Amino acid sequence: MRDLGGLVSRLEPQLFLAHLFALLAAVGAYAAARDRWWGRSFAAAATLLFLGSVVVRSAAAGRIPLASVYEFGLLLELVLLAFVFFLDRSFASAVPVVVLAGATFALASVQLLLFQDARPLMPALKSWWLTSHVLTAVAAYGLITTSAVLALVGLVWREAPPRLERLVVRLV
Repeated sequence: MRDLGGLVSRLEPQLFLAHLFALLAAVGAYAAARDRWWGRSFAAAATLLFLGSVVVRSAAAGRIPLASVYEFGLLLELVLLAFVFFLDRSFASAVPVVVLAGATFALASVQLLLFQDARPLMPALKSWWLTSHVLTAVAAYGLITTSAVLALVGLVWREAPPRLERLVVRLV
């Protein structure tokens, strides 16, 4: 796929930026609308564009994206997007969804500063330890980020349902 004249290296950042704008639209739609259909639609579009970006990056590098801080952030964002959809289905209020989607947007914005072109792994990193280490760290960071954001929502939001507190306790 690297023989396509740099198409892959140009396509990945464009997909990532498109996903960033769709995620911002999802945050706005969740915050403004009484009906969550628009928020779900923009969040689904952001997730699909994001997955396209990750697939293009994997194809360009010839491996699963696990080797750099930027790629770690990609996987962490994937976990946070999954929690956005989970919260959307779990709570009647959109407050936790808006806050977590906003935190995911902030993470994606910071990732723009960490962007690196995809390249093959160094021989020293071609080990199953890298995969297991990164996936474990992504799961841990995803859970702690989600629980921290939900705990903050619970502290600030006066009418927080008891289910939110139970969810935070289970995540921590």
